[in-house]
Amino acid sequence: MPTFQVATAEHTGGRQEQQDSVAYWTNGTQCLAVLADGVGGNTDGKAASQAVIDSAKNLWTREKGLFHAPKDQLTQIAEDAFSAIEQLAPDANRKPASTIVALYVDQKNAHWVHCGDSRLYHLNPSGRVITRTRDHSVVQMLLDQDKITEAELSTHPDKGRILKALGGNSFKGVDYQSSHYQPGDTFLLCSDGYWESIPADQAAFPPTPPNKTLQQHAKQLVERAVQNNGPDSDNTSLAIIHTEGDHRDSASQAAASTSMPSHAAGRNEPPNEKKPLKAFLLILFGIFILFDILLILYLFVLK
Repeated sequence: MPTFQVATAEHTGGRQEQQDSVAYWTNGTQCLAVLADGVGGNTDGKAASQAVIDSAKNLWTREKGLFHAPKDQLTQIAEDAFSAIEQLAPDANRKPASTIVALYVDQKNAHWVHCGDSRLYHLNPSGRVITRTRDHSVVQMLLDQDKITEAELSTHPDKGRILKALGGNSFKGVDYQSSHYQPGDTFLLCSDGYWESIPADQAAFPPTPPNKTLQQHAKQLVERAVQNNGPDSDNTSLAIIHTEGDHRDSASQAAASTSMPSHAAGRNEPPNEKKPLKAFLLILFGIFILFDILLILYLFVLK
C-alpha cells in the first residue's frame, strides 16, 4: 500500500513580505497539497493566498479526506477561494488575486488543478520530469509560439505577467489533469520563485541525499533557489510529495486468495477425468458378484 512523505518550505527571498502560502493534509492513504502565490501588493497578496489554503482545509475537513470526484472537489476549492478573495476587495480599484496549484493523491492516481504560473511537476524515481503544468502566463504563450526558449522563461521582461488567476471580475476556471503513478514517483508543487531559478538543463527536483530528510532537502532547495535568483529574488515556496510502497500488493493478495480455493480442491479430490473409470470398475465388479450368486444358486439350489 502506498504511503506518502511530504515536506514544505518557503522563503521571502528579497521581498519584504511572504505572499506565498503552502500547506498539506494527509490521512495515511490520501494526501492533499496546495500552494498559492498571492498577487496584489502589501497585505492583499498574502490574504489572497491564505484564502486558497483556508478553502482547501475546509473542504478536506468536510470530506474527511475522501474525494470521490477529485476533479469536482479540487475545482470547488478554487471556486471557494475565488469567492473568499472577492470579499477581500470591496474597493473595485483594489483587486487582490492568487495563483493555485492543488494536488490530491490516492492509492493509485494523482489529480491536480492549477491556475496562474505556480507549477506542478510529476517526476519518476530518477528525477526525470514525466509532466508539468502549463503556465497561464505571457512567457508560456510566447514559448508555445516558439518565440522564446525554455531557458528564456525566467529572464524575459514579461516574466511574472499572468493571464489567469483566482480574483478579478469573474471565475475563469482552472486546468485539471490526472495521472496514474508508480510508487517512488514524486510530485513537486512550486511558485515561480522556485522554478525560475532552475536552469533548463538541470533537474527540477534533485533526488534527496541519503544523509538528509525530505524536509531538510526541501529547505535546502528553497535556499539554493533564492541564492540563484540573487538579491531581487521573489518569494519562493514548494511542497514535495514523495510516494512509497507498492499499490500492487493488495491486488496480488486478492488474486492469490481468489485462486487458493480451486487449488485446495485439486489437492483433496481426484481429477474429474478419473471419475468415469472408477464408476465403470464398480459396475464391472457388481456384475461379477451377481454372476457368482447366480452360479451358486444354480449349483446348490436348483439341482
